[in-house]
Amino acid sequence: MVHRQRRTEWLDGLRQDVAYALRALRHSPSVTVSVVLTLALGLGVNVAMLTLLNAVFLRPPSGVDRPSDVRRLWTEVAFQSGSEYWPGYDYRQYEAVRDAVRGLADVMLYRLGDDVKIGRGATATRATLASATASYFRLLGVRAALGRFFSDDEDRLGAGQRVVVASHAYWQRVLGGDATVLGSEIRIDGAAYTLIGVAEPAFSGVDLSSVDLWRPLATLEGYGDTPWWTNSNVNGFQILLRLEPGVTDATVDSRATLALRRAEVARFPNSATAVTRVGSIIAARGPGKRLQEVEIATRLGGVAVIVLVIAYWGRRTRLGYA
Repeated sequence: MVHRQRRTEWLDGLRQDVAYALRALRHSPSVTVSVVLTLALGLGVNVAMLTLLNAVFLRPPSGVDRPSDVRRLWTEVAFQSGSEYWPGYDYRQYEAVRDAVRGLADVMLYRLGDDVKIGRGATATRATLASATASYFRLLGVRAALGRFFSDDEDRLGAGQRVVVASHAYWQRVLGGDATVLGSEIRIDGAAYTLIGVAEPAFSGVDLSSVDLWRPLATLEGYGDTPWWTNSNVNGFQILLRLEPGVTDATVDSRATLALRRAEVARFPNSATAVTRVGSIIAARGPGKRLQEVEIATRLGGVAVIVLVIAYWGRRTRLGYA
């Protein structure tokens, strides 16, 4: 009985508040506009902040099958100011890791998207092009919406085939969503590539920025007189792994660390100190970034609260409550 009475009193108070607010807004149109704009600003800013936090820290890349099983590989680098983690590798380091974790995890290598020119002359456009091993789409569990992905044969070092896969968004936006474009030529930075497939709509890469096109890693241009895959100066590639069921992060860490140390000994006998860590597929949640993530999230959350408070008190002031 008491609970019902309290609820009735609360509803009566709410009705009175709403009625008072509506009368105030009706008699003062300028106040109405001001209140609406203030609330819209407060809500809009907070939605934008929450969207950013979700995209950067919380949401795994869309279109990836079972993303919780996929890991990024990082190498710990010691500085006087402390340890930092670097996700870049050269091809020989990738081979060492791949061989070391064989049977424990599938491994692939890719290069972040480059800004490239598509077409020729005045009609040329720009696009984002990523380069990846043939295992890229297979490891991520991505399906082709049209055509197919490039094969191991097309990604053989020294004999890479100039084929390319488009994102679904790029296919719709630039290629008109036309299925007959399969097999057509796309000129990328002056070189002719054949379009062989379109990725499923949900997938646009594994990083924050979207990718328009993917090509086999083996089609990367040469660097100097030696093949790029034997040159330790051609690095900065990213390694992703999909763990087999029951395999722990610690097992992969130890295998990869030992493999990279052996690879370092072969090249730099006095600097075999590599230590690797696997982390989330979400780059912002890599090892050593926990505190940074919390700091950024806390600051954005604090700004969101301040904006809501400003919007709330602005509304009260304009309605005559304060």
